[in-house]
Amino acid sequence: EMLRSLVGSEMCIRDRFSGCGQKSIGEEPAQTRTETEGAQSMETSDSNKQDQTSETDENNQTAADKTPDQDVARDEENGFALRFTEAFLKQKKEGENLIASPYSAWLPLAALVNGCSGATQEQLLKVIGEAGIDAETLNQTVKAVNAGLSQEERRKSYEEYGETFESPLKIANALFVQKDATVNQTFEQLFSDNYDGKLFSVDFSDPSAANAINSWASEKTDGKIVETFDADTVAAIANALYFSDSWSSQFLEENTTEGTFHGAKQDENAEFMNQKLSDGIYYEDETMQAIVLWTTSGGQMVLC
Repeated sequence: EMLRSLVGSEMCIRDRFSGCGQKSIGEEPAQTRTETEGAQSMETSDSNKQDQTSETDENNQTAADKTPDQDVARDEENGFALRFTEAFLKQKKEGENLIASPYSAWLPLAALVNGCSGATQEQLLKVIGEAGIDAETLNQTVKAVNAGLSQEERRKSYEEYGETFESPLKIANALFVQKDATVNQTFEQLFSDNYDGKLFSVDFSDPSAANAINSWASEKTDGKIVETFDADTVAAIANALYFSDSWSSQFLEENTTEGTFHGAKQDENAEFMNQKLSDGIYYEDETMQAIVLWTTSGGQMVLC
């Protein structure tokens, strides 16, 4: 029912949510890359600890300034990420590592809000943690968030001085539709304007149709993602996130040490990157330690 207003013929969509691409270990020296596997230990003086409540959010509001409604919205959005991650963990086999991006799944679902109305739209908004807002507000929020994540203002500033800036984060959305289906033009325009989404017409009954989709995914993730599709697929909505950058403060190979990594189910030997930081954003309580590490292009990663 949700997709009848999106596509001219009745169809069944199978969502294909691509996770984060990453550079393979070994393409560049490991100490200069932001890798998702392994473990990391850091020493930071107590004087560098900062209370999280003093940090401002994207709207420059302190925790004390936030309204209860904003806190509820934040909790609901985080709830989607937690439910998504929990579902993936249940499917994970013993000994496997998990790389998943809740935002990569959230974005296509947010786009599909424009393809439905009434109770269906309300239910979808609730699922993605955006209950109580309308599609237009959601679209504007997505566009602003993606522009911020991709450092669009920084790119424009560089262009003013005749220079080039390439964001280390790439966000791509696409809708692949069976060639005999017609996409609602309003949806197509909203998908393009707010999600930088592209539409592709393919023949899913042709085994080679997957090549068009894989070509798009490979282009957007530097060859890290490959998908396959069943012949009876009528449409597929996809997202790809790709991030590649270097640490602002490099990890030197000679400082790497061996130690015990305490996994969720077992301990194992691992190599730990090490460095001492003279300042930084650090948090610690009885259950965790967390630190913010910056990358050369102005990005940051929170390591727990």
